Amino acid sequence: MLSCTLLVVFLAACARGAAGEAEAEGGKATPPCLNDCSGRGRCVNGICICEGEYAGEDCSTIIDRNVPDSFPSMTDAVAGWEEEGLSSTPRGASLKICIVTTEIAGPVSNGGIGTAYTTLAKSLAQAGHQVTVLFTKGSISMFGPFDDHVRSYGSLNITLVGLHRTGQRYIPRHLQASYEVYRYLLRNDFDVVHLHDYEGAGYYSLIAKDQGRPEMLTKIFVIGLHGPNLWAKAVGNLEQIDKIDDLEMDFMERRCVKLSDVVVSPSQYLLKWMGSEGWPINTRSLCQPNLLPYKDEKYAQGERGEKKMEAIRELVFFGRLETRKGIIAFCDAVDHILDNAADLGIVVGKGGLEKLIFLGRSALVDGIYGMHYVQKRAQRWDIPWKVISRMNSTEALGFLGEGGRLAVMPSRIENSPYTIYECAHARIPFIATSVGGIPDLVHHEDHGMALFEPGKEALVDKLVRVLREGIAPARPSIDAKENERVWVEWHQMLAEEHRRTVRALESKPAEEERDLPFVSVVMTHFNRGKLVAQAIESVELQDYPKSRYELIVMDDGSTDEQARRDLAAFEPSFRERGWKIVWGENCYLGCARNKAVGHARGKYILFMDDDNVAKPHEVRTFVRAMESSNADVLTSFVDFFWGSDKPVPKAGDRASYIFLGGSPDVGAFKNCYGDANCFVRVSSFKDIGGYTEDYGIGFEDWEMYANASLRGFKVDVLPDAVYHYRFTPNSMQKTTNFFQNRRRSLRPYLNSLPPELHDTILGAVFPRNEDGTIAAPTGLAAQGTSRFFGAARSDGTSVEEGGGIKKREGAAGEEVKDEL
Repeated sequence: MLSCTLLVVFLAACARGAAGEAEAEGGKATPPCLNDCSGRGRCVNGICICEGEYAGEDCSTIIDRNVPDSFPSMTDAVAGWEEEGLSSTPRGASLKICIVTTEIAGPVSNGGIGTAYTTLAKSLAQAGHQVTVLFTKGSISMFGPFDDHVRSYGSLNITLVGLHRTGQRYIPRHLQASYEVYRYLLRNDFDVVHLHDYEGAGYYSLIAKDQGRPEMLTKIFVIGLHGPNLWAKAVGNLEQIDKIDDLEMDFMERRCVKLSDVVVSPSQYLLKWMGSEGWPINTRSLCQPNLLPYKDEKYAQGERGEKKMEAIRELVFFGRLETRKGIIAFCDAVDHILDNAADLGIVVGKGGLEKLIFLGRSALVDGIYGMHYVQKRAQRWDIPWKVISRMNSTEALGFLGEGGRLAVMPSRIENSPYTIYECAHARIPFIATSVGGIPDLVHHEDHGMALFEPGKEALVDKLVRVLREGIAPARPSIDAKENERVWVEWHQMLAEEHRRTVRALESKPAEEERDLPFVSVVMTHFNRGKLVAQAIESVELQDYPKSRYELIVMDDGSTDEQARRDLAAFEPSFRERGWKIVWGENCYLGCARNKAVGHARGKYILFMDDDNVAKPHEVRTFVRAMESSNADVLTSFVDFFWGSDKPVPKAGDRASYIFLGGSPDVGAFKNCYGDANCFVRVSSFKDIGGYTEDYGIGFEDWEMYANASLRGFKVDVLPDAVYHYRFTPNSMQKTTNFFQNRRRSLRPYLNSLPPELHDTILGAVFPRNEDGTIAAPTGLAAQGTSRFFGAARSDGTSVEEGGGIKKREGAAGEEVKDEL
């Protein structure tokens, strides 16, 4: 079933075009939807596109996702561990810990992610663990040289590493980062790896662990929930999802949550929200507040002294200047108070409300930069105002604590914001909306004083009362010192778990050759005598046991006599090994592959093109990944090469091109799945229905992958390049019609949707020129013009200088190409 995310994005992307077509047809009215979708979805061509938690013809049915009423805490886990005496690991056992984060204090101005992981790193290092922080933004620094921050963290016994960044223009930044994190973790030995959900940096590492990659099996992966991308953008900021990057990150984030060893959320709210939105519920999900970035005497600050009322002279919007943080409601409330100050009994000016402060970095508000939004709204204010955007957390709290200032946090949605946590412990007066995990951070007796319902009216009422009467600082609900103890003790639990995992892996018996699954390598051939010889040789050189695989070459009616003779020359050696060459009439790739499967004996099939070259470990690597992950279809990354000779070895192990994997959402717009070279489970392949058999049309592999993923089969990508892809002058994509190919890849989506939506979708992918002819895809669909978007054109030719690939001289003197 096609996901709601995909439908909403697809239809939003083509809404303008559809409106234009309706206009051209004389303004034909759009048919209404049953019960107007019950206010729980969008009406498109008479069809209700329901929001995530609703279903039915009119979106009136609530989907039961079996979300638990509550999730256990880390405190509960530690208490149970201690009570049952499960630990045999000595207290103080040192772990090698890597914290992977897009924010860290020092190089950049932090948000909540940076504060959480900076604090975690310091606490774990102080507890005696070996801590490395892998900063995914590389060696950039907004505040002084990066090396200065490396030395500063080094003094705390923390190793700060800037992630290698390749700068490949044709690979999306989030995919690059996740791949480089994977490569770093392969080369370095860690016991525990902490990552956050946002942007999915752990994606490739986690699918590699799911696929049994030995270097990953000994690592315990912990995903911290800080707020996924679409939750922040679509739900919080009300932004339209109009970039494939957003869909890709959503897929990566969901897989990270599903595949991680442990999920830790600072609030029950976010875990429940994810469950209600169809996210996989990880059975090892824990709820525990983030660590407070204060030590020793500052822990007790929230408990000291009487609650004293404080007069307020300045209102401080505290948080990022973005929609989800409530800046629109705040500005609306300021407008109302300034316009009606006399009637409300508010003094504006000296001795009353003297100033407005916006304390936070700018983001998008109503489609414009946050600072510009404030400038626009402030034009009618007759009171001084100021934006402060470059204070770190410590500086911001010091500023707020100078007296007479009220921190205002009117967020639309929240997980567990540090702004609340820190203000409560620092005894800074604040008010905040009672949304998400905010109430969990505030002492229950102070909810009435500090919290209010979201919206302009409630905010106005709260501000008016505070400006008239003053306010006392609300108390925190969390014992920060005890919270840190639990986090440190929990890592002792992880130390014991890691020790047992390593011991189990070391004692696992080696697999006998006879127990390995039998694999059939299927290679279709057409008029490529010289190239198929290289492909066959690469299969012969596989390091998988010779008795456990076979090769079937299906000649698809080659018309070149020399090519037929070249292939026929292999028949004697094939017979000796029990391999097959099958001669057939030309029926094109989908048909030829399906016919070859009828001759296969394997549990798995490796489909391989006759112009590509397998690396020696391809079959072995695919078998391990398939057996471990229980996938139905696996593709892989690729290494490019050019010319008719064998591929020239290149420096390094970085793949030429990487794919996202089996996201049906992204797969509607671009080829996120992989090349035709793939590894399939035979039983699943038959259930999928194999390849369709359209003659003279390509993208049969894209269609098969999309069909499988839409129907719930597990389609994944191996995050390693296990074969060489050859750019050739007469490839399938160069000799077929792009528009017919692309429509074929859309067929599974059209088959999954009501017929009324087909024209809308086809119109988005294939817009019309003024003369009625089909134009090239635009918008999201523009990334679907090639198998290797950004590295190859729609006709299959490679993009050279300026497109992400550069030329270099090969070992034999011929011109070859490699990625930047």
